[in-house]
Amino acid sequence: MKYAVRMRPDHAQEMSPEIYRFAYLEKLRNLIEKEIWVPLPVVLDRFFTAPHLASGNPQQIAEAMWRELSEVREPVRRVEEWLITGEPSVFAEELEGKDLSGEISGEHEEREDLLKELEELSLEDFLALL
Repeated sequence: MKYAVRMRPDHAQEMSPEIYRFAYLEKLRNLIEKEIWVPLPVVLDRFFTAPHLASGNPQQIAEAMWRELSEVREPVRRVEEWLITGEPSVFAEELEGKDLSGEISGEHEEREDLLKELEELSLEDFLALL
């Protein structure tokens, strides 16, 4: 769930670093937008001691988080590197002792369970993965 992004059917083309970055920021914006139960400053303070980033609309908050929090940018950096080099070793720390070759191949079809899990993902759950 840390790396998964949704692609619109009309953008179903070969994944590039730029397209992935855009989809990831859109995912972050959507997570911020649907966070209604816990105030955003509280959520950001829990994970980053950065409640000041929670001002503005969801797009502005996502952009502020992108600018100021390396933890938010790191998954994108890894995927961009993987898209350029094709080397799964960029995920070595996370893959240690696991056989996830099918999970990072980028070739598996969108499954209903994956889409459902992405829809149910909360901002807090996502930030905890970072």
